[in-house]
Amino acid sequence: MAAKRRASSRFVSLLRLFRRDKEGATAVEFAIVVIPFIALMFTLIETALVFFTEQSLETAVQNSARLILTGQVQAGGYGGSTEEKLKKFKEDVCAQGPFVLVSAEDCRARVAIDVRTFSGFSGADTSLPINNRGEVDTRNFTFSPGQAGDIVVVRVALEVPIFVPLLNPGLGNLANGNRLIMSSAAFRNEPFPQPQASGA
Repeated sequence: MAAKRRASSRFVSLLRLFRRDKEGATAVEFAIVVIPFIALMFTLIETALVFFTEQSLETAVQNSARLILTGQVQAGGYGGSTEEKLKKFKEDVCAQGPFVLVSAEDCRARVAIDVRTFSGFSGADTSLPINNRGEVDTRNFTFSPGQAGDIVVVRVALEVPIFVPLLNPGLGNLANGNRLIMSSAAFRNEPFPQPQASGA
């Protein structure tokens, strides 16, 4: 019993000494604060990079849409088939980076482009191509730049990675934790000359 009392008394005096000793207090406080601080900084940096990438895509789409607006895409020199024109248009969009979170090569592999004509601006579709399972759905995407005077809507969607979705759960809008960013441009084509058929 006396031994238990002595051990208990020794433990209490050690606790008192620990409470009075201030030498490691700063290190302990720093260890408590540094982890949330680094997490917050990383979250802010990643959010800024996503918005910078969105702004870069917006600029690239506005610049590339002018190629359709002025009839350069519709001209024979831009490519013969629809597939060739789409491939070159993708290259034009991706060459205008930098898209900080996506390299130019990844951009060409991931970017989805929808170009179609509408009878009026009110019917234009500028929604994100995300299905109810949170996946990118571009099955209905087409490439139809129209002719002179047509109303055209260009949608360019690009999936960018979110590296730490747990720290920033509101940033990802896909089921896999990544974010789909999209830029749109709606315009009426200029009255450019109609492309001549080959052999005409």
